[in-house]
Amino acid sequence: MKAHLTAGALALVLTTVPAVAQSGPDCGRIAAALATIEGYRVSVPPAGPDTGWCVLDGASFRSGRPGWPDLEVDRLRLRQTATEVELDLRGLRATPRASDREVDDRIRSLLRLQAADLRLRAVHDPEAGVLTLTGLRLELSGGTVVELDGEMTGAGLSLSSLLTGAVTRAGLVWRSDGRLARPLMDMAGEGLAAAPGPAAVDAAQGALAALVAALPAAAVDDGSRKALAAAVAALPQGRGKLTLSFRSADGIGSARLAVVSLSGELSSPEALATLLGGATIGAVWQPGLAP
Repeated sequence: MKAHLTAGALALVLTTVPAVAQSGPDCGRIAAALATIEGYRVSVPPAGPDTGWCVLDGASFRSGRPGWPDLEVDRLRLRQTATEVELDLRGLRATPRASDREVDDRIRSLLRLQAADLRLRAVHDPEAGVLTLTGLRLELSGGTVVELDGEMTGAGLSLSSLLTGAVTRAGLVWRSDGRLARPLMDMAGEGLAAAPGPAAVDAAQGALAALVAALPAAAVDDGSRKALAAAVAALPQGRGKLTLSFRSADGIGSARLAVVSLSGELSSPEALATLLGGATIGAVWQPGLAP
């Protein structure tokens, strides 16, 4: 759910930028774009720009669809130019309706009393054909923090260009609060274990451990593999900080993913070797650190 909300916020930024980048902040157009989000009735309190930012504070998103939570945000601000976009979102809350029986109880527990803050900045270099993402930080009130930066070639400030771009560099920092992973692993492993609960959590952990073991030696050194294995072994309740780095001269994009998807099981050693050919992954796990 949190990943879905983050992707939705990024999609909003990238779909509104091309229309307003040439003339500065067009807050009315952005508010209108928000109103077209499928499945939601959007309310945005009137406000003008503030030193280059479009102010959409207090926006609410109401949905009557089964399984879709209502959304509210305390602060929602967007700033953009022809080559740069920045988002500042704070106090995002997702609230499933009490009468909605389509929402899994684990989702309700995950979202209860939880709020999210998100900041991101993306810069496009048209001459180099590179999109750089800096300063993406997702912070949940429960204590989980995710930070991401990276570069893509062949991509710009639009969703269509992202689909054809290739990731050449990425850095990820995940600070685990020791609570969020359990319901996520329960849901992810339920199909593997054919039942929810501890068996599902164990199945999800086993699948992650097998994935780490299957990573090609050419892409992951022994120290990084041990760090990934230790992070997986600490799940679901382990607190700590996982730092990942990724490099690929050629980049990994939709074309390579399509080739790998035709080869069968995506998590097999053969498929991973094809996917990560020429790439390197580094990992450091620091257990027991407060997020």
